[in-house]
Amino acid sequence: MQWKTTFYYRPQDYRTWPSYISPEKQVLRLKTNVSGPKIKLIFANEFGIEPLIFAKVTVTLGSKTLVVTKNHQAKIVIAPGVVFESDPIDLAMDCLDELTICTWLAVPTIITSGTVTYSRAVLKVENFKGESPTPISQVEEFRMVQENPRMCMVYGVAGVVTLTAKGKNIAVFGDSLTQQGFWIDGMKERLVAEDHRELAILNIGVGGNRVLKETDHSEDGFYRHGYAGLARFEAEVFSPRVPDYVIINHGINDFIHRQLYPQQDFVTANEVIAGLEKYVATAKSYGIAPIGVTLAPMQKSIFYEAPLERDRQLINTWLRRNPELKGLIDLDQALQDPTDPTLLLAAADTGDGLHFSANGGRLAAKALDLTLFAETN
Repeated sequence: MQWKTTFYYRPQDYRTWPSYISPEKQVLRLKTNVSGPKIKLIFANEFGIEPLIFAKVTVTLGSKTLVVTKNHQAKIVIAPGVVFESDPIDLAMDCLDELTICTWLAVPTIITSGTVTYSRAVLKVENFKGESPTPISQVEEFRMVQENPRMCMVYGVAGVVTLTAKGKNIAVFGDSLTQQGFWIDGMKERLVAEDHRELAILNIGVGGNRVLKETDHSEDGFYRHGYAGLARFEAEVFSPRVPDYVIINHGINDFIHRQLYPQQDFVTANEVIAGLEKYVATAKSYGIAPIGVTLAPMQKSIFYEAPLERDRQLINTWLRRNPELKGLIDLDQALQDPTDPTLLLAAADTGDGLHFSANGGRLAAKALDLTLFAETN
């Protein structure tokens, strides 16, 4: 048996939008597609400016509730910039069991680091003040949710690690199309529906992230859009454990930012392709041929321009012809409007012409060739 990361959302940097949170209980409910006799929690305060202090953390499965510890201590202190795993927890999980994680924030804290998701299909969160049985609205608490009420915020807990005999995992590296969660959750639902259990999908997306350049600091003084993909790919995908499969869905923001900031951010399609080639070479150095993803249509987006469309097609042609990939998820073909291939299908569109809706995530998931994971059956 070995430890595998079986649930994960890459923490986001919200130092630009700090939230001032008084002591409370945070309740998370999540499902993982992998079974095993023990688990660990991943605690994270990667972009924090203050320690996160949990007076207590518990996990509940069915009628069984256990206290989570670190170094055999029930009080969990997560210093700024730190990510670590809990002590092992003797809690046997089956595929699709719902795990409830409760954290008790001990002192008033400025929250600037955490998981953000738009999809509520697999991860759900509620926040409670005092002894009240009624959850409070996150719009009242979190600055990032005030800025975008479609999202929900989780702090302190980033994932689950499972001791498993047969479980495997897929790391999905990307930008907001991954980070928002609709596509990830769509794939999780499809894997279970089609009996591909014991296969976890990890969300390593950062909204606004680019292949070649880090966050544009004329737009954000910190790293809300992440470090350059070339700087974060190896560290975030292959550490602390090498995944079994890697999916790469990246590149559109390099062209969007070129349009937003033409003086300092102009890049060519060939430069982006060279960056993607480095991703492939890095994955292969770990013995993994990655799975590529074509860039979906976006003609209705406010960021659209004719040169961007030409470069999107150049990237997609390179992906379709690349023999170094294990396979290809062709979202361009799967999600294009039948009357105009430059348009995102209306049934998949969240409304901005670029991002996927919950239904769009399910449609995108249908483009995944499950024979790529046939050995997991």
